[in-house]
Amino acid sequence: MQLLKNQGKFDVAYDIVAPDISLGGTGNQTKYSMNFNLYHEPSSVKSAFLDLAVLVKDLSVRRWKISIADVVLTREFKPQNCRKISNGYVCKLVFDVTPIIKSKMTDEYNVEINYLELKELTLLHIGLLTVYNDENASSKYIYVVEPIVIEANRSISIDIDQPMSEANIKMSIYLPHASAKLLIKGDGYEKALTEYRGTIEYTGQVGSIKTLMLSHIGNATYLPREIIIPAMLIYETTAPKPVIDVRMATRREYDTVSIEIRNSGEKKVTNMIVVSISLGNIIERKIIDELNPGETKVINVKINPEALTTIRVIWKHKGENFIREIKVRSS
Repeated sequence: MQLLKNQGKFDVAYDIVAPDISLGGTGNQTKYSMNFNLYHEPSSVKSAFLDLAVLVKDLSVRRWKISIADVVLTREFKPQNCRKISNGYVCKLVFDVTPIIKSKMTDEYNVEINYLELKELTLLHIGLLTVYNDENASSKYIYVVEPIVIEANRSISIDIDQPMSEANIKMSIYLPHASAKLLIKGDGYEKALTEYRGTIEYTGQVGSIKTLMLSHIGNATYLPREIIIPAMLIYETTAPKPVIDVRMATRREYDTVSIEIRNSGEKKVTNMIVVSISLGNIIERKIIDELNPGETKVINVKINPEALTTIRVIWKHKGENFIREIKVRSS
């Protein structure tokens, strides 16, 4: 298995999306685009890799155009890694886009795929792996370069030869049938993914890990007969991050409460969402434009005075959603 490993004074982020759409052929769309954002200044980028994974019936696909920030990466279908599966091939393409990211100072990097071939393909995954120089951070990562294919009732083991104590995993997974199950096991960690057909994104906090085991549990009466993992990153980082605390403030009126939101971390949060929900209905939704490190804001939120209300505070960091919530009972 081809792995890219690194550790040092840097921060790491991996944004992934699982389109799971058909391109080309008859009646399918011929274009797909996706925007990626950076989490530090482009000048701090140490390395950046754009990766894509597709399903194809055979390897005779010839032309497609992939571009990022209007820079064309390729006009030919030239995957670095292809694996045979029961009804075709899964192929992965990895592009070093470091020079483009560093030279194009922009807020968003648009990735566009144009595919006009008569041979249909399925776009499973697009991801942008970015590594940033940061003397305040310490990170390790293992990036799986090739797609992982697991046959029914088989397992694959990944040895973590640079052990992590607070590891995270980020991956896209193709489940061929709702009855197929992927079991992810680490040292004291276990997660089963099933009851879904198609490609999904998964992020988990694995904790202390030396070995990661991936097992396909199923009867293989479906096609394809394999579970596919188009992309995976195992990583650990101590980079500065926002830490959000939410608590009730003292003020409460008949249909309004005050909540206190504090950022006790070391990174700013932007576009934080505060939503009040009761009996399945949204009562109020507010946006906090930014919350700086060490800053506290008190906001008034409407509630249902006659039923339980849940107030959720939602923010993003490195492309991942985080939620804190408090319950307000009827008066």
